[in-house]
Amino acid sequence: MGYRIELGEIEAAAWKLPGITGAGCVYLPEQKCLVLCYSGTPLPEELRRHLRQLLPKPMVPRRIRRMEILPRTPNGKLRRSALLDME
Repeated sequence: MGYRIELGEIEAAAWKLPGITGAGCVYLPEQKCLVLCYSGTPLPEELRRHLRQLLPKPMVPRRIRRMEILPRTPNGKLRRSALLDME
């Protein structure tokens, strides 16, 4: 789309909202959209408003999905492949 998107920047912006306990962002190439999965107490629309204040418009995820817990590897790292599989 002509923009340099850093998934880590989107996740870092999400972490700045109080109540967020986990965040992981993935890009779906077939649908050409960003999806942010998160865990915590804020509602998706509250998180979207927060991200709109911190990020340029092309970096605000089209979809925001709240989850009880994010998938992790045995080492505790975010398992992005599992997030892609869920979408």
